[in-house]
Amino acid sequence: MKERAGPCRQERPQGCLSLHRHRFRPGDARVRSIQWRAVAYQIGRRPKLATIMDDAEPDVLAYMTIPKEHLAKLHSTNPIERLNGEIKRRTEVLGIFPNDDAIVRLVGAILLEQNDEWAVRPWKQSAR
Repeated sequence: MKERAGPCRQERPQGCLSLHRHRFRPGDARVRSIQWRAVAYQIGRRPKLATIMDDAEPDVLAYMTIPKEHLAKLHSTNPIERLNGEIKRRTEVLGIFPNDDAIVRLVGAILLEQNDEWAVRPWKQSAR
C-alpha cells in the first residue's frame, strides 16, 4: 500500500490515503465500478494515482466476482506456498533432470499426492 501512496505524499497525504480506506460493498459489478470511478474522480488532481487506479481496477475488484461460499476458503495462500515449497524441495533433491518429461512426471506426482490429501481433508483444517 505504501508504494501506491507515492504520488500522494507531497501534498495532503492523509486526505489521499483516506481514499484507500473506501470500502466497496459486495453486490452488482456495475455498482462497484461506479464506486471505483467515484474514488478515482476524487483523486483527479493527482494524475499518477488516477492512472494507477485505472490500471488496477479489474485486478482489485476481481475478488468480488467470486461466489460468497468460496471466499472463506481463500483466506490464506499458505497452503499453496507450502505446496510450492514442497515442489522446490523435491526437485532440488534430484538436481538435474534428464528431460522435460521427467520433471513433469515428478511435479505431476507431487500435485496428485497433494490433491488426494486435500480431497479427504476438511478445508478449514490446517495444512500439516
